[in-house]
Amino acid sequence: MSEWLVPFARRNASGAYNQNFLWRDRNTYVMDNHRAALWCWLQHFTPGERLSLLHIDWHTDTLYSRIDTWLKECPDLEGISIDDYLTHSHKTEMGDTPLFRWDNYLSIFLEKYGPQIDRCYFATHDEGDPPRLRDGQHVQYPLPWELPGNISYWLEQSDEKFIVNIDLDYFVYKPVDYRNAPLFSSEYFGEIFTEVKRMNDAGRIAVLTLCLSPEFTGGWDGAEQLCYQASEHLGLTFRLPDSKT
Repeated sequence: MSEWLVPFARRNASGAYNQNFLWRDRNTYVMDNHRAALWCWLQHFTPGERLSLLHIDWHTDTLYSRIDTWLKECPDLEGISIDDYLTHSHKTEMGDTPLFRWDNYLSIFLEKYGPQIDRCYFATHDEGDPPRLRDGQHVQYPLPWELPGNISYWLEQSDEKFIVNIDLDYFVYKPVDYRNAPLFSSEYFGEIFTEVKRMNDAGRIAVLTLCLSPEFTGGWDGAEQLCYQASEHLGLTFRLPDSKT
């Protein structure tokens, strides 16, 4: 049964810190700002449990510029509420600032839980700090044309279940008029999400997080249309309220 963990506020800018909504259906979460993903993952595994990670995103989301400070200021994440997670702040030159951002939640996760992650697949467009990974981890950086034919293979060959983390900005680009436009065909897009659904139905995915990132996907209209296409392939009933405010 689906639920709004963060009730829809309005179609505001997401920016680094603003969480306009977080929606859940079983082990699948949809959000506008990727910063909530770390909290979502923690609802589906326990300390010491082995997992693997598939990250599909234009960006690496692994910023390290202040990683020592972020780790020092990081709260105890076991059992923290979503409200406390999103509002947890630390002092910066700009005053009290939320700790978790769209570009550091994954670097914090890898620093804290990296020893539990056996396989990492980073399908990105190579924007952002490269992830810091550990010796002995199986790591791949798939190219776009490698994804459709390999998602099922990667998830089926692993002994561990997967965190699958997808940002819709992976699938768009900005042409010269600054609109965001599809980077891949509808067939490519559909095959990615059809394979993800098949693996989720087969129990190979511990938790699936899907982010709209409106600023990077053509604004709210573009982001929502992409999300509804993905939701159809995933078998989700997700829809935002009709009001355009």
